[in-house]
Amino acid sequence: MVCSTAGIGGSAESGSKKGSITITGGTVTATGGEGSAGIGGGYSGTLEKINITGGNVAAYSADRYTASIGCGDYKGSEDFLAAPDISITGGRVTTNYNIGHGEIYVIDDYTAGSINIADDVVVSCGGSVKTNGETQYTNRHFDLTVYDNALTAQNNIAEITFPLGRKADFVLDAAKDGIGTVSADILYSSSQLSQSDTAAIKVGENTYTSDILGLSKESFDLVLGGYLYEIWGAIFDDSIAANSTAEITVDGISVHASYKTENAGAAVFEGYFISPEKISGEKTFTAEDSNNNVFTKTITFDTPEKHKTRLCITINSGDTIPYLDENGEIKLCDDYANVVSDDSAWNKNSFYVVLQDTEIAERINVTGTVNLILCDGVTLNAQKGISVTEGNVLNIYAQQNGTGKLTAGTADDKTAGIGGNNGNAGAGSNGNAGSNITANGQRTQRRHRRRLQRRCQRR
Repeated sequence: MVCSTAGIGGSAESGSKKGSITITGGTVTATGGEGSAGIGGGYSGTLEKINITGGNVAAYSADRYTASIGCGDYKGSEDFLAAPDISITGGRVTTNYNIGHGEIYVIDDYTAGSINIADDVVVSCGGSVKTNGETQYTNRHFDLTVYDNALTAQNNIAEITFPLGRKADFVLDAAKDGIGTVSADILYSSSQLSQSDTAAIKVGENTYTSDILGLSKESFDLVLGGYLYEIWGAIFDDSIAANSTAEITVDGISVHASYKTENAGAAVFEGYFISPEKISGEKTFTAEDSNNNVFTKTITFDTPEKHKTRLCITINSGDTIPYLDENGEIKLCDDYANVVSDDSAWNKNSFYVVLQDTEIAERINVTGTVNLILCDGVTLNAQKGISVTEGNVLNIYAQQNGTGKLTAGTADDKTAGIGGNNGNAGAGSNGNAGSNITANGQRTQRRHRRRLQRRCQRR
C-alpha cells in the first residue's frame, strides 16, 4: 500500500483522532489518494470532527475500503481507528462510497463515530452510512426522466425536490433536445422510511410533480413533464431533390428528426417531438424542404395514449403503393394488380394489392412467387383459403400501421388454410413486418370418429 493523504484532511499514518474540518459554502471537490478519504483521514488516519454547513460538496475515495467522508483505510496493527463525528446540516453532498468508514477487512479495526444529517439536506451517497448513533440512514434510488422542449445539451440544469423537501440543482443528461435524465441515491433516516411525499422537477418556468411516493419502496422510476411522440415515415414526390433537408412540424410543434433524400423523388425521416399535453383528434403533419416544397398530411390521434406507440406517416403523391419489407423498411410498389373478388389465380412474379375489403369465395391458387400487400384498414377474406403448393411462394407484406388483415378459411378437411392441398405438400408462405394473418384448418370428422371409438374401447 502506498501511504497517501486525504483530499482535504489528514496526512498518511496520522493515527487516532486529530483535528477537524468545517465547510461552510462554495463548490468543493475533494479526491483522496490510495487508502485515503476524500474528506477526512489519510491512510491509517482519522479526524475528530467533520462539519458541513453549506456549499456543493463532492468527496471521492479511491475504493470502497476507504470512506469518501470519514477515516482512511487501515489494517495490520494492534490499534484501531475511530471514525470522526460527522455533521451535515446544509448544502448538497455527493460521495462515491461510504460516509463514516469504509467497508472493513476486520470488524475490530474500526469504530464508527456519530453522524447527523439534517432532514432537508440532499446527500447523494454512493455507498452506505456507518454510524454508532441511534439514527440510521438508508439510500433511496431515483431514476428520473423529464420531457421539456427547453432542455438542451447547453441548457440542462434543473431544480429537483425529492420527497420530504430535499431540494438541489442537478445537471441532467440532455444528449437529445427536450429529454433530460438523472439518477440519484438520496439518504433518508430510518424514521422517515414510513413517510410519503411527492417529487418535483423545475425546468425553466415549468414545474412537474409526481404522484405520492412511499419511501418504504427502495427505488423509483419517474417520468415527468410533457409527452414524447416518436414518428417515422417517408414522402414520395417527384419534386424532392437529392440531398435536400426539411423542417418538420406536427400541429405546429417542431419535430427533432433526421431527413434523408439519397435519391430524387423520395425522402425518409425519423424522429420525435414533445407535446406539453396529450394529443387527440386530427392534427397536421408538415414537412417544408430546403427547396420550398411543402408536404402535409392530416393525422388522426384516435386515442390520448398514442404517445405510447411509434407513429408511421407516409405521403405519396402518385399511384405507387408503400409497404414494409421483411426488414421493416419502407419500399414502393408501382407495378401491381388489384385484388378483386372474381380473381382466384395469382400468377408468378407479381404483386397483388388489397385496396379495399374483399371477399373471394373460391380457393386461391398461387403460381410461382407472388407478393401480397395488405393495405392499412382493409381485410381480405379468402373463404376457402390459399393454395401454395411445393415450388411456389407467397410473401405477405403490411403497410406502415399494420392494420390490414388476411383471413384464410379452407375448402375441406384435406386442405390447409394457407399451404398444401390434399396429397400435396405446402410450400413457402411468409408473413413480413406487421402482417395480421388468421389461417384456419378444418377438423377431420373421420379422425374425430376414430378417436371416439378408441376411447369407447378403452372404457
